[in-house]
Amino acid sequence: MIKKFNKFIVEKVQPGWFDKNPDFYLSRNVKDINKDKEMDKEYEKSEEEYISKLKKISVNDIEFEKVSKKHFGKLYVNYNIISPNFLNSDKFKLYNNRYGLSIYNQNEYHYKIYLAFIKYKNIWKYLRNKSIEFERVSKDVINPLFKELSEYYSLYYRDDYGPVLYLTKNKNDYTEKINLLKQEGKKIIYYNSKVKGKELTDFETIEVSKIRNQLKNITIDDIYFDSDIDNYDRKFFNVRFKDKELDSKIKKYKLVNTDFFTQEKDTRKVYFGHLKNRYHTRSISSEVKGIGLGYKIYKAFLKFNGYMVSDEQTSVDARKIYYNMLKDDDIYYVVDKDNKADSDKIMIMWKTYPKIKQLLRIVRTHELRNGRTYEYDKALLKDLKNIKG
Repeated sequence: MIKKFNKFIVEKVQPGWFDKNPDFYLSRNVKDINKDKEMDKEYEKSEEEYISKLKKISVNDIEFEKVSKKHFGKLYVNYNIISPNFLNSDKFKLYNNRYGLSIYNQNEYHYKIYLAFIKYKNIWKYLRNKSIEFERVSKDVINPLFKELSEYYSLYYRDDYGPVLYLTKNKNDYTEKINLLKQEGKKIIYYNSKVKGKELTDFETIEVSKIRNQLKNITIDDIYFDSDIDNYDRKFFNVRFKDKELDSKIKKYKLVNTDFFTQEKDTRKVYFGHLKNRYHTRSISSEVKGIGLGYKIYKAFLKFNGYMVSDEQTSVDARKIYYNMLKDDDIYYVVDKDNKADSDKIMIMWKTYPKIKQLLRIVRTHELRNGRTYEYDKALLKDLKNIKG
């Protein structure tokens, strides 16, 4: 992984820096990297075997067992798949009167698991209104599933938790559900009024594709942020877009998580002296990944904020972004490469941030007083000469 990223950062980082510092914050050590690679290979292999078996299995061969347990005083119900054996790790969990299948990368063949659960003889006696909802249902499941469910009134809609599948045999319940969703402003992607074989016309995918193309061409100057305070007195920032129509569509399809940046309030951690501008971040939708949007959001926020710090607990996606920022001509960096308790940290600064010299004084003083060894962007070295601990 170190070699993989090395080619991205030769413009800014001194030659051989990563060879001399293999335990840089992206990973704690090389053994962990190799272990992760092996785990990835095993996962890919098992995933292929899983899909191959799922293609062949009959719906009638899939069975469930109900498992109830208390957690923090609340009763939780899982329905584990017990047959065939290769599906043992999969389950339906009950979340707020909805079921969620514990498989995130679903494809069209997973409709068999949904269908087996819907036909499961014990599930319906626990449903008071004779309707059922599933969270996080992939659109790939919908067409093959509805071909088998001609006796149900069905809705496929989007809410704050993502795509949801609603099923009922009661027409009045179906009508009431539609009216409720419209009142709440929820996006209904597909109606199925018991028409066997009717397929999903996914207008949403077409529109999201257009939005994706728009986002490819924006710059960091097209992004801005608004802020608020959450219930835990933490400050958070939402990503906004100056193009109001684009901003509205991104909200509509939930392509960028709200409260994207939340300021850390852990006062026990020590970064570069008392500088604690570290943020917990959320994510962007998979539908707009791979076009550089995440990097643009981070860079726009750095320009807005002046500086940020990161440590070994930063997510993998965020670490990749920090790596790329090390080569960015608009950004300065400082790396704490000391292998101590509070090591593996990086600070990035916007080049024209007016308080850079004050930041450097704090960082350099902390380094000298505590016997640390920091790696500085070459462009910053001239400003360090006159700073004494």
